[in-house]
Amino acid sequence: MSRAASDPFRERARLRRRSFDVLGNRVCFESDHPPLLELAAEAFGGGAPRRGARGTRPFRVRLLFTGTGRGDSDLAAGAEFLGSLQSGNNAVLVSPGSRSAFVAISGAALRTRARARYELLEFAVLTLLARARRLVPLHAGFVVHGRRGALLLGESGAGKSTLCLHAMLERMQFVAEDAVFATAHSCRALGVPTFLHLRHDAARWLRSTALAPVLRDARQIRRRSGVRKLELDLRNSCAALTRAPARISTVVLLRRHAAGRGPILRRIPSSRARAALVATQPYATSRPEWRSFMRSLVRTPSFELRRASHPRESARALRELLERL
Repeated sequence: MSRAASDPFRERARLRRRSFDVLGNRVCFESDHPPLLELAAEAFGGGAPRRGARGTRPFRVRLLFTGTGRGDSDLAAGAEFLGSLQSGNNAVLVSPGSRSAFVAISGAALRTRARARYELLEFAVLTLLARARRLVPLHAGFVVHGRRGALLLGESGAGKSTLCLHAMLERMQFVAEDAVFATAHSCRALGVPTFLHLRHDAARWLRSTALAPVLRDARQIRRRSGVRKLELDLRNSCAALTRAPARISTVVLLRRHAAGRGPILRRIPSSRARAALVATQPYATSRPEWRSFMRSLVRTPSFELRRASHPRESARALRELLERL
């Protein structure tokens, strides 16, 4: 009798385990396929673990290697599970109630490591934690100076990633470039400060800076949209990274047009920032935590930051703003 026939659900597989701190929680990954654990380390490793609440049960993520296969994904939900079901032996099932997830990754998907990482593994883990902890998921950037954080909003191409990089060069701490998770009531935000994705035309600003080595080591990836970007692993850089939550002290809207003769940074009505949040966060606005989050932002000052002649000017304006708030 073959191994597959005697153990069709792989219940007796010899599992290896690795744990990492993700959004302030201990997440235990288990698999009988070492390359999948290496992928988990690539996604979430490298940060100093933070102490969680004493006695808190860790989250568990089971990784299964399914051989060959390719396919397009679709989302599904039911029976307290959320999932991404794929026809090519790839699947994600998330159960926030049981603090666990299941991720099946094929050999074909694993050959394109970056996509397997962020479309399957990161999707599963971050969805699990956001749902279980009732966090508000935001498509935004977040940088911190001192104890104050700036939530960066902007359409694609507005320069969130470039601004985050130059903010690090201006001694600010990096939290996230496009995936921020906020607590609804305390208005604190956190993220996974590992990779940053940069458009090729923005790389010229970094070639003579302290981040030049990480730029040289960057690899080119293709996002699901088809756009090709450089993927920078910030853990191998001089950048200051933080996994600790920080309060959202200001909301900053990034504009693609230049400032002209006026200041590059100007205050705007909070109602305008709230409208921008609603317009740019279709998924978050559907979550039950959204109203509480918006109420906690009522007194948060809002600003518009227009494109300067050099990104470092924008970063310095942002740092000065956080220093005086």
